[in-house]
Amino acid sequence: KLRGRGFYAAEDGCTFLAKYDGKATYVDERLTVDRELVIDGDASNATGDIIFLNDVHIRGNVLAGVTVKSDKGSIIVDGYVESAVLIAKKDIVLKNGMQGNNRGKIIAGGNVSGKFFEQVTVEAGGDVNANAIMNSHIEAGQDVTVSGRFGIIIGGIVHAMRQVNATIIGNMAEVSTKIHVGVEGDLFVLLDQCEREEAAAEGELERIVRALSQLEQLI
Repeated sequence: KLRGRGFYAAEDGCTFLAKYDGKATYVDERLTVDRELVIDGDASNATGDIIFLNDVHIRGNVLAGVTVKSDKGSIIVDGYVESAVLIAKKDIVLKNGMQGNNRGKIIAGGNVSGKFFEQVTVEAGGDVNANAIMNSHIEAGQDVTVSGRFGIIIGGIVHAMRQVNATIIGNMAEVSTKIHVGVEGDLFVLLDQCEREEAAAEGELERIVRALSQLEQLI
């Protein structure tokens, strides 16, 4: 009998099916199916890009040039992140920070958090939380909160749909720092245009339906 966890035997007793999507490993005659993919060391050129359906937990660092993607889950990185690309359906949590060298990028459907973001592009559907943001481009679907020991935003562009909270914004060197809150003006124009096009399409559909009804009566 096959030993392990995360799977069950079919009626024939010879076929084994996973209880959920995940990573299957077979070691010492034991089969294990895990929901989470755990990388014990660094994600580097040696490991290559990491693409997984559910949660990804990297216990080391994510080095330059690597892409880490979770199609349905979250990403957790215990170490530092260099100029890499992180993409997750849910949250992305950096227990340290990221120095992106203007090539690093984070895209999350949920929240993004880290100690610091420097020269990084961040796109979050929810909140962005950090202790410091420097020369980065931040887009948050809800709030941007910069707190803790530094709580500072220096350089770059920070945009939040609801609010931006920080202890210090800018510095004495007058580094260009742009803060924007709310909906972009162009979005209202685009929405109005879509509504007009939808109304026109509905009117055309009504005319087609009337014409078909008249044609049916004639037939």
